[in-house]
Amino acid sequence: MMNARLPLRDRLAFSTNAFTNGQFSCADAIREIAAAGFRAVELLADRPHLYMHRNDFDRQLTDLQAALRETGLRVVNVNANTASGYYGERDGPPGQTFGPSFTSVPADFPEMRRVSPCAWRVDYSRRCVELAARFGCRDVAIASGFVTPRGDPLAIWEQTRQAYAEVCEFAARHMVRINIEYEPDMLLDDGGSVLRMIDEVGAANLGVNFDIGHSYCLGEDVCAMGRRIGARLHTTHVEDLLGPTPALHIDPGHLIPGDGHMPLREILASLEAQGFEGYHIVELYTYGRPGRDARYAARESFRRLTAMTDMIDSRHHQDRFTLNQNYPGPCAQRLAASDRESQAGPSRE
Repeated sequence: MMNARLPLRDRLAFSTNAFTNGQFSCADAIREIAAAGFRAVELLADRPHLYMHRNDFDRQLTDLQAALRETGLRVVNVNANTASGYYGERDGPPGQTFGPSFTSVPADFPEMRRVSPCAWRVDYSRRCVELAARFGCRDVAIASGFVTPRGDPLAIWEQTRQAYAEVCEFAARHMVRINIEYEPDMLLDDGGSVLRMIDEVGAANLGVNFDIGHSYCLGEDVCAMGRRIGARLHTTHVEDLLGPTPALHIDPGHLIPGDGHMPLREILASLEAQGFEGYHIVELYTYGRPGRDARYAARESFRRLTAMTDMIDSRHHQDRFTLNQNYPGPCAQRLAASDRESQAGPSRE
């Protein structure tokens, strides 16, 4: 199976959520991502692009289909982590910026009278599954949602479990996988909580969209967590961060690979070594902020990552990689120790 997988450089993708400053339609973003060199794309299923309930959704979809035909890009993930389009043009309140979520309770959204916020998000997620199936995409990422102070923790856990189970059952009928993305301050906020949820849901098509920056900022051993997730690791989000703390995940947030201190080459090499066959999706939503250049972010990401991936793919570098000495984490430390042992030769004891 591993011998049939595409080369790593051909499994790089870029998310449209970098092009969310209001200057680019989803179709525009597709063309810019293709121009940067990528062959695959992640679609943001939220404002300002593909929010399911926008009035001109069908027109957006028609334009998107034309751009995909024109560029030949493959849709490899639908990012359904957020539904902030629920708020229209206004920002969501703190703790609810992702819109109604699996963790939301009626007290969080008192204006909802006919349906609970969790049920609303389940329905929205089903629509995202249908969108993925329409483009022959097998993966949809859905985050749990933030922890709410207005509900009982045990009840919210069970509510979230049931929500994932319902969406997974629906997705299975469309040959689509649901992938949990964990993030600081959410109900599912680390690798352990996600693996527990996967075990309790018990759905064969439930896995992980492994955001390596989230894992890094939480202080996890990213390489070890990738191995622990194992076959349930279906897709990744790739970015760089300035340091292994949650605060730097927020500000300055996701950076172009190479602009931070993450040992990206070592992490990608470790995932390849364990047999990962999925797509690595560059997610730079921070470049949708004012003053940021999403075109530059896409071009530079492709240039830098292909340089890394070509080295990883090459036979000469399959076993040893130069370490980023700025990273003090256990993954790099183990690799460094292994390098030292191999250079020292066999023990004389």
